[in-house]
Amino acid sequence: MGDPVATNILRSNALAYYAPEGEAVPDETTVAAGAAWGGNWARFGYTAAPLPLTLNEERGVVAVEEELMPIDQFGINLTPTLTTELAELTADYLALLFGGTVSTTAAGASQKGYEELGINPTGLITKYAFGFEGSYINADGDTEPVRVFAQRATFKINGDLVFSKKTDTYVRTPIMIQVLGGVATGSPLTFQRVTAEEAS
Repeated sequence: MGDPVATNILRSNALAYYAPEGEAVPDETTVAAGAAWGGNWARFGYTAAPLPLTLNEERGVVAVEEELMPIDQFGINLTPTLTTELAELTADYLALLFGGTVSTTAAGASQKGYEELGINPTGLITKYAFGFEGSYINADGDTEPVRVFAQRATFKINGDLVFSKKTDTYVRTPIMIQVLGGVATGSPLTFQRVTAEEAS
């Protein structure tokens, strides 16, 4: 809190990453803004829409006869979700949404290369780690990352895949990321803003 600081105002796109559940988050000191996160983190490709983080919170109230207003509140449910649209349509991205295994065949003599995904949901939904990164320029003029991490998350399709030559947009893959609780340690959802470079 305290006095306003103009460099705390953030205007940034978001680079989204996913990894197997349990993957360690990128180190705040050694992984610079815009750099690959390393480990098993894979970056989503191009996106065609912003990445809003929605925290749907439901609260209950404590109401008593002696007061007109509630005297307290308590949490009932918190549902964090993110949505965006992937600009690229690939079997790997569809596998994140529907499950299944992508098979690839390399091009060869009398054989075209192709990828294939059998879409046959089984009810078992794979959990992933998820995160995204923006960046800002701090008071020292350094570009620093702002990151949000989810330890456990699921992906699902969030609309239609529209194939049409009559629209002015290309085929997009709308997705929703649902952040889950039930983590062994730490917080299910973490916000991190790097504020300054390390001392030399």
